[in-house]
Amino acid sequence: MNRLLAGLSALLLLGGGAGILLGALSPWARVTLFHNMDLSLSGLLFADGGLCLAVALLVLLGMRRSAPLCLIAALLVLRWTAEARVQVPRRVKHQVVGAQLALFPLNRLLDQFHIVNVEVGDWNAPDPQLLAPGLSWTTEGALALLLGGLLGLPADPMVRWVHRHSARARCRACGARWPLSRTARFCPQCGASALPIDKRHCPACGASVSPRDRHCVRCGEALRGADPV
Repeated sequence: MNRLLAGLSALLLLGGGAGILLGALSPWARVTLFHNMDLSLSGLLFADGGLCLAVALLVLLGMRRSAPLCLIAALLVLRWTAEARVQVPRRVKHQVVGAQLALFPLNRLLDQFHIVNVEVGDWNAPDPQLLAPGLSWTTEGALALLLGGLLGLPADPMVRWVHRHSARARCRACGARWPLSRTARFCPQCGASALPIDKRHCPACGASVSPRDRHCVRCGEALRGADPV
């Protein structure tokens, strides 16, 4: 089961990084200029797209070996793509309006001869109409990267080290706690057994004993409650 999760995690991390890369290189915006000319704008033309591309390259070049770093990368990409859904249409409309203002002297001249004005594009178009599929592909790649990072967390060496040094055991008798990395057969506060309750242990040394044993094989202590032979 662990190998299956590790393999699935590696596949999702690789696919997620590739998806973010493909999405960042693909068009994030599309606009119609002069009524009949469709123009697509790559994600690299926007700041968030460049950041997503950089993250994708880092993941594909080796960062995918660290599940926590991939989780952070995925969350950053999701944040950038969410911001881009607002900023990209705003940026496109700003450029269209700027180009239209630059043509104002020419349009005034055309008005004198009753010629139709030159219109760069429709700056009143709805925001979703200005977005291209590349932005959605980038988001989907980030979601795959996020899922792969979550599946890879249990087997990640750094996560296992943190868990080993931060997890704490609890005494069933007095409630005292101590680091799980510390080997303790008895509670350091009250002396009660700290070994699993579903097994029989020697009360003197804590060694595991058979239900039929009358004496501990490690220290020779007499055992009570042995099963009859």
